[in-house]
Parts: sequence; structure tokens; C-alpha cells
Amino acid sequence: MIGMSGLLDENYIQLVDAIAKDAAESANELLNHLPNLQKKNLNSLEFQNQKNDSSFSGHSSGSVQSCSLGSLSSGVCPGVDDLQTIISQLHPSLAFPIRLCGAQLLASFSVGDLLADEFWSLSKAAMQAALLDSDTQIALIALQIYARAFKLAPPYMVPEVYISYTKQLHQSFQNGPELKLNMGLDIRDPRVELRVKQFMAHLPSFWFRFPENVFNNVMNSTVQLLKTASNHNQITALHFLAIVDPQCMWYEKWMMSDLGRKQITISMDRGNLISFLVNHFIQYSSILNSKNTNTGLEVSGNDLLVEDVDQNEDGDTTNLVTPADIEYLHFLHVTMMISRLLMCSYGRNCFPVKIDATKSPNSTLQDTLEESESISVAGFLHILVRHISSKGRLTADTLPEDPHLTFFRMPRVVSRIIRDLAGADFPCRVELLQEKYLNEILFPIQQALRKDYTLSDETTLLAIAETLSYIASADLGRKFILRGESDFQQTLYKLIPNDSKKSNDTLDTIVKLVQLGCGSKNKFSKQLLGGYIFFLRQFYRTCEGLLWLSKYNLHSTLAKARKESDGQDTDWDNLLIDNLLNFGATPKGVVLLNESGSMDTCVSYMFNRYQNNLQVSKCEKFGYGTLVSQISTTRPGFKALWEANWIHAVLNDIWAVLECDKPFDTPSLDIDDHSTGKTIANLMKLLTTFPALSKCLELEENSDKGRGTVTDFFMSTILIDLGEETQLISFDESRQAGLRILKHVVSSLDSLILLQVKFAYQESLYQQINDSYLKIVLCNHIMIASLTMGGPNERMLPPAKITRPDELDGFIYSGSTIPENVYIYKPASKTTLVGIAEIDECTTIDDLQCAFNNFLEKSSTLPFEIGQRIIKTVLKITSTPNASTLELGWTKIKARHSTAKKNTEVLDNYQRLGTLMVARYANILLDSKSQSKLKEDLSKVLLYAESLQPDVNSKQFSGFDWFTATIYLIFGGNTDDVNEALKILSEKLPSIYLWPQFSISCMTFITLDNQIASVIPTICHWVEAIIEVELPKVSSAYTLSGCTPTQMVQQWVRELFWNFLDFSEIQNFVLTCMLYGVDYQVYFCVALIRHCKELLLAAARDEAFIHTIHDPKLSLGFKTVDYLPFMHQLKERHRDMVLKDLISIASQLK
Repeated sequence: MIGMSGLLDENYIQLVDAIAKDAAESANELLNHLPNLQKKNLNSLEFQNQKNDSSFSGHSSGSVQSCSLGSLSSGVCPGVDDLQTIISQLHPSLAFPIRLCGAQLLASFSVGDLLADEFWSLSKAAMQAALLDSDTQIALIALQIYARAFKLAPPYMVPEVYISYTKQLHQSFQNGPELKLNMGLDIRDPRVELRVKQFMAHLPSFWFRFPENVFNNVMNSTVQLLKTASNHNQITALHFLAIVDPQCMWYEKWMMSDLGRKQITISMDRGNLISFLVNHFIQYSSILNSKNTNTGLEVSGNDLLVEDVDQNEDGDTTNLVTPADIEYLHFLHVTMMISRLLMCSYGRNCFPVKIDATKSPNSTLQDTLEESESISVAGFLHILVRHISSKGRLTADTLPEDPHLTFFRMPRVVSRIIRDLAGADFPCRVELLQEKYLNEILFPIQQALRKDYTLSDETTLLAIAETLSYIASADLGRKFILRGESDFQQTLYKLIPNDSKKSNDTLDTIVKLVQLGCGSKNKFSKQLLGGYIFFLRQFYRTCEGLLWLSKYNLHSTLAKARKESDGQDTDWDNLLIDNLLNFGATPKGVVLLNESGSMDTCVSYMFNRYQNNLQVSKCEKFGYGTLVSQISTTRPGFKALWEANWIHAVLNDIWAVLECDKPFDTPSLDIDDHSTGKTIANLMKLLTTFPALSKCLELEENSDKGRGTVTDFFMSTILIDLGEETQLISFDESRQAGLRILKHVVSSLDSLILLQVKFAYQESLYQQINDSYLKIVLCNHIMIASLTMGGPNERMLPPAKITRPDELDGFIYSGSTIPENVYIYKPASKTTLVGIAEIDECTTIDDLQCAFNNFLEKSSTLPFEIGQRIIKTVLKITSTPNASTLELGWTKIKARHSTAKKNTEVLDNYQRLGTLMVARYANILLDSKSQSKLKEDLSKVLLYAESLQPDVNSKQFSGFDWFTATIYLIFGGNTDDVNEALKILSEKLPSIYLWPQFSISCMTFITLDNQIASVIPTICHWVEAIIEVELPKVSSAYTLSGCTPTQMVQQWVRELFWNFLDFSEIQNFVLTCMLYGVDYQVYFCVALIRHCKELLLAAARDEAFIHTIHDPKLSLGFKTVDYLPFMHQLKERHRDMVLKDLISIASQLK
């Protein structure tokens, strides 16, 4: 290293002088050689009008002129005298060879030197002079220099280069030779290249580095260029820009950031560019509406894009853009710019815009404007929407299949604009969602239904279908179409109007088109029908939408059309299957899908798309997770998934993780790894409900899939029965995976009973706990959870994970007794005779409701004596029908008791195990009887309850009778009172919903092998529908997590919240439904989900949703008294439809 003293050394100074002298001599030699080089180049150059963006590609263009351009690392160092000489050589009065020589010399200089502060003023003057040259070759050289300068300029010089270029373009349009519209435009004109398009596209990346004054100068120079003053027949810079950038991409990039939106809008407003654009929009719209004729480019399809047009020197008219096409593309550009303005608040604030008196709209547009002297946002949107039925297009657009040309058809352009507006900020969407616009969109469809339609009409109808689909794909747009302009923003909304005969014009029109198209008198193309079926699909995928569409039996229409096609048209068949499949997104939709006979085909189709990683649709943002979860909650749905090999594929994914047949360098198994957890969660979602698990094990009894069965998985990972071919990568981690799934599955009591009877898993777990080398925390947790029952305030389960060894103290299962620390139940205080007397004095339902409220306000935990007395009184009051009881659903149903001779002494293994579990629990809650006596009495009650139900010819376990067990506990084990209450209830409608085992044998659409219990299409559907309206964030959390509320609600209802609520709250649930109406079963579930809202949202955020929804601690802190007012509010808003639907379904008895 040379020190400071070395810098003053005489030898060092001599070295520097020698280097400088040598550099000067080399420069002089190069300058002397340059004129000869230029002369040689002048004779050999052949300029071509390059239309690709070579300046920004970083690759050599291959042209001679590109090779002559300088760079930062090459070229001649200019001097002030050199630049002044070039400026003089570029004077327009000099001969062409002199001007060309000056341009070539300018191009040979390094861009870095041209942009240097000491040369920039002269360099700018020289570049501008070359750009204004009347000769095409010289102008193109200037364009290339500008492009290189823009690309290589340091950030602080970028605006200088851009402003210089735009100002010179502005001057050329102002002072240069006029280009008349009626003469057309030769695309070989150098200005057609309009390098400003590329500059505009790249400029936003530098914006945040610009000082405010520089930013304003950039915007102002752009506005000045685009608003070049001209008469109506003169071609302007905006015409050129519309040709080279017909999709207006530059403006879209400028409006992406808030900074860009604000600054460009301010500059456009100050420069009157917005007024200029709006007035031109009105003027051309009037012409388009009055003529209603086609306009277009008179070139072939391959020549549409200017960048791809071959440039011939023979004067061929294929190089000419016709006047009509220039004006049409200019109009599209203007329309897109105004539309982008409306997507931000800055742009909307510039409206209304005053209309120029010379460009006032004709009579066809007057009705769209609120005022004749100005145009508002609403006025612009009205005109824009009306253009969706316009015939505007390019002249050469005669082939409908040519995407290059159909892209510019007016209906498609308007459709894309409306789609963007529908996805903009909330005020913009609200502005767009108005009934007058919707009526304009529907008008062409209504016309097509009344008369024959042409090919151009189909273009319009396809664009309308796409427009409506994008609007309906968003929650706000879907609510607007369903509810109307006045109600779609209401948060407290009745799902269906009180007048059930009220129709929806939009749905009526579209369904009529679809039904006509699927019938024998079809006049529409398959593509068109597919577009409108897809629109309807946005509705029947949701609970609210399906409620509106259910009267049309659309599933039957699609199934019939598919049957009639008979697989002759594969694309049409797949389209129908795909849309039928989406009925499975809601509980009632699953029933409709099953009724259509397409369940197996649709699920198989879904599995094939899932395997090929294909998108669900262009509008749906999530995968098939929710569909799979919803379908799997039913027996026929799970059977379809099984037969489509979906279950087999999920199990194979798990085995691929657990088994060790992997490369040597594969990392060891981590059970908490994200991908492993996701694989395990996929199986949990499929087995989360009892109908799914029971159907799975039933199918596996006669299955030969071996490794692809849930039975084999349980045997290998939980019961430690490893086959000869099973080689687990980590035995402990694999068992953890199996136990996690088991913990989730046995949270359902019916699933617990089923697995215990079939596999005796509790004995296996106990054996593993006793083996010291297999003692694990999760195993102990599952064992105690399986042997005990109770709500979150009645028992305390041992932790499933521990951080300290002492956390398990007092919670280890020994095999003989349950640890004392588990049960924390505190019995309610004994009631007084005064409390019972208050109930006995009640003679109406209203009196009972008041008494019930009074008891809850005093104590949320009611003694069993109060519950018993309320139930007896309700049954007594409802025995005599009156208006009050009928309004609550206490209608009489025809009793269908069993006629078969039954063994009154024996319960099957499943019922005996359930009885034992209930007896253990009852022994904690009731101190009047021993466990053996409780078990004996409950067995008799269950046998009596079974005799009250219609005959069920099935040997399959359909679930334990938890309602009967609940009534047995409320009545303190008094078998006579229980039997009497059950007999009366079996003749009343509420038993269909409160008593799941009774409803399973009574509903008309149930077959024992194809069982869909009544709670699925009714209770679960209404819970999901109300959650969509009342708790939209929770509804979104389910969708994001690939789950569905039915997975929770079905288990709650069929097991009466056992293990999820304390028994005092279960008693409150039964009393609430009896006193206030059977529809309160729906409101109670919604209230419980609302209570769990924060935990559910957190679980969705942490990707632990499926692990959370069946966690008994989820309901911790829930009190009926706290949420009863909320349930009453739900009743006021939704009872008209909910209770009506429940009564209608319940009337379908055998």
C-alpha cells in the first residue's frame, strides 16, 4: 500500500504524467480515425424499423445502428466543441449526409458521458434535434440513443431523460407536419414506435427516489404530451400510444402505487386532461351508439399487433391503420384510463366533470346522465355498462376464434373493465353495484330469450356471463344480486324475504336461459351455457344462494342434460360434472348432489383434477379442501371418496412420510414439521365425523386394499401390530402420528364406541402405558379422555404435551381407578319448594319462558328438579294444541312404533359400552344410585326408547342414543318418568331434531345403506347459512382451513354436546329448544360458534384449525344465559325461514 508520504514521491508523480500523456495520444489517434469509420458506416447502414423492445432487453439487436451506439464502457469521450459541432450538423437546413454524420457521431459517444452534468445541456439539445429530424433514419438513431440513455442513466438523471424526450415529442406534434385521421396512419412512421411506452412502463420503479418537484415535472410533461392541442381530425400522441399499447398497460403500472395514483391524478386534473378524456369518451360513445357499426383494422390477424407487422417498402396498404381503427383504439385507451381513475378515491374526487358544449351526448345517452352539463361517476358507469351490448370491434375481426382480434371487441373490453372495478376498493365496488347497471347487463339476455340471436349476440352474451360471474364471485357482489341494492350492505339481514313468492329477476333470467339451453329446443352454444351455469354456481356454492335457487331444481336440470348427452361430447360432459360437483359445498347441496345420482362420478372427477394439481375454477381462490370435508360428513359422500381412491391416496401420503424406504440422506421424521402435519390433518378431516368413520370401517370389512386402509393404519401405528412389510422410519414418531389422529377421532363419543368395540384400543393403550419404554404423555391423555366424560368445568384432562415432568402428577392412569384430579364437578344447589311451585303455576308457554329466564338470571346452573318440572310442564301444555305451541313447532306427528318382536333383555355390544360410559358419568352427577343400578335402569330405558322407533333393518351401529341418556340424567334416573316423557315426545315434531336416533329411522329420504340424517340438510345447513351472514370472518376461517361447520355441528347435535358442554348447559339446551322452539337448536349452535370465534380465528391463523374444532376446551366459559339475548335476535331475523324449513323436512315421515 502506498502511504501518504508516497503520494508526494517524485517517481509517483512522473508515473502519473506518463499515463496521462499516453491516454491523450491514444484519444487523438482515435479521433483522427473516426471520420473514416463514419464514412464507411454511412455507405453500409440499412436502417430498419425495429418493433421489439431491444433497448431494454440487454441483448444485441443485430442491427448496424445498434452496434454504433455507445455504452458506459466504450465509445469516444466527447468535448464541448464536439457537441456544439454535432448540434450545428443536425440543423434541418443542411444536407442529409451531414445530418446523418452528426447523428452517427452523437451515437458513438458513451451514454455516461452524454449524461454527465457538464455535457447534459448540449447532449440534450443534440438528441432533441436528431429526434425532430424529418428523415426516418436519423429519428430512429435518436430514439435508440434515448432508449440507451434511459436504461443506463443513474436514478437522478432518469427524469431528465424522460422529460427531455416527452417535451420533444410534444413539440413534434405541435409544430411538425399534421397527421390527419382521415388519411390513416403508416405504421412505418418512426413515431409509431413511441419509445415513451417503454419509458412509462419502467418509470414507476424510480418514483420513490424522485424529489417532489421532479415528480411533478415528470407528471406535468406527460399530461402536456397526452393533451396535445389538436383539431378533431388530427392524430395526437395518445393515438400513437393507443396503437403501441392497446391494453393501456403503462397507465395500469402508473396507478399501482398510492404515490403514483395521487400524483398523476393531481397533474391530470390541473392540466384538464381528465376533462379532455371524458369529453372524448362521451363524443365517441354517442357515435358508437348511433351507428352501432363495426370498426376495425384492415389487416390480417397476424398483423394486428404493430410490433409484428412486416415492413415492406412497396407501399402496400397492409401497413396502413385505417381512420376507423385509430379512433376505435383511441377510444378504448381513453375508456381504460378513465376506468383506472375510478378505482381510486383521488380519481373519483375529480368527478363530476363538465361536458364541453361542442361534445354534448346525443339523445341515446342523455338518459344515462344525471345532469346535461356534467357527467358523474354514475353517469360514466351507466354509459360504460351500456356499451357491453355494443357491436364495436376492429375491422378485420370477422373470425370469432382469433383471440388477437376478439380481445378488442367492445363487450369483452367492458367485461374486463367491470371485473377490475368489481375488484377495486370498497367505495368503487359499491358505486358499481346498482340495479340500473344490472338491468342494462341483463337486457341483451332478455332479448336473446325472446328472439333468435346472431354470432355477434353470442359475443355479447359470453362477455355478460363473464362479467356477472366475476361480480358474483365476491361476497359483496353475490349479496347485491341476491338481496338488491337496498339490502346488500346490511349486516343484520334476513336470509330470505318474508314473502317466499318474491322472485329474483337476475336468477330467474339466467335459470330460464340455462333450462332452455339444456332442453330439447336449445339454441345456445355449449360454451355460452357453460358461462351461465358457472355464474349460477357462484350462488349454489353458498348456503344463502342455494336457498334462492332450490325452487328451480337446477341439480335435476344438469343431471338430466348430462344423461341426455350420454358422453358424446366430453367437454360438455366434464362441464356438467364440474358444476354438479359444486353442489357439494353446502350441507343441503350434498343431499341434492346425492339425489341427482352423480355423487360417484363427480367425486371421481374431483379426485382426478386434484391429482393433476388443476385449479378449481378461475373465480374460486381455494382448493378442494372444503368440498372434500363437506362431502365426507355423509355416508354416501364418504363412499364416493373411497371408491374414487381418495382415502387410499391420503393414506399412501401418510405412509410415504412414516415408512423408511427413502434415500439414505433423507432427514429423519419430524412429527411437528409443517408438511407432515398437513398430511396428518388431511386424514383427520376425512375421519372427523362418525358417519364417515362408520362407513369407512364398513367398506374396509370387504376390502382387499391392505396398506390403503384406515384399519391397517390403526393396527400399525396405534395397536402396535406391525406387518412384515412395515418398516417405520421412526417408531416413536409414527406412534405419535397415529395417536394424534386417534385423539381427534375419539373426541366423537360414537366414534369412540365404534373403535373400542372393533379394536379394543383402550386395552392396547393401557398395555403400552404399563411398558416403561412406551410410556408417553399423549397415550395417557387419550386413555383418560376415553374412560371419563364431562364438560370443561366438570373434568380436567391430563395434558397432551408437557414441558415439566411434574405436570403429570396425579394424572397417570393406573388401570384400576380414574385419577382423583380429573373430576372437578360441583353439583348445583338444591332447589326450594318455592321454585318448583313457580313452575307449577305456569299454564302457558309464555309463563314457562319467563320462569326459565328468572331461574337462569339467578343461577346459570339449574338443579335437575327444575329441569324435570319444566319438561313435564311443557309436555303437558303442548298436549293441547294452540296457536302459541304450534308457532314453536309443537305439531303432532304420526307415531310409527316398532312392530317387530324385540328381545327386551339384551343390548348389543355398542349399546352396552355406551350404557357403561353414561353410568360412570351419571355416578358423578347423581348420588342417589349406584353405578350398577344406573347401568341397569338405563339399559331398560334404552330398550324402551328403541321400541318407540320404526323398524330399522340394519346391523350397522348408527350411534348411541344420547338424547335418551340426557333425559334419563335430567330425570335423576326415574325410569317411569323418562319413559312417559319419551313416549309423548315420539309423537311431537321436536323429536325429529332433538332426538337424532329417532329421526334416523323416520326420515323418508333415508335408506340404511345410504344414510343422510335429517340434521345434515336442515340444522347444519341453517347454521352455516347464518354464520355466513352473522359471522363472516368465522365462515372465511373455515374455508381457508379446508373445513366446514358441519364437521362440528353434526357431532354437537347427534351427541347433544356431551363432553363439549357441562351437563347443566346441556340441560339448558334441551329446555331452550322445548320452550322457545325447535329452531333454537340452530341459534344455540350459532351462539356457541360465536363464543368460540376468537379461538377459531387464531387456529386458522396458526394452521391448527382441524385440531381445534373438536377440542373440548373450545367451549370453556360458555353460558346459555349470556347468549340467550343473541339467540332471540337471531330468531327475530331468521325464524320465518328456519322454522318453516324444519317443519317442512320433518313432515316427510314414512
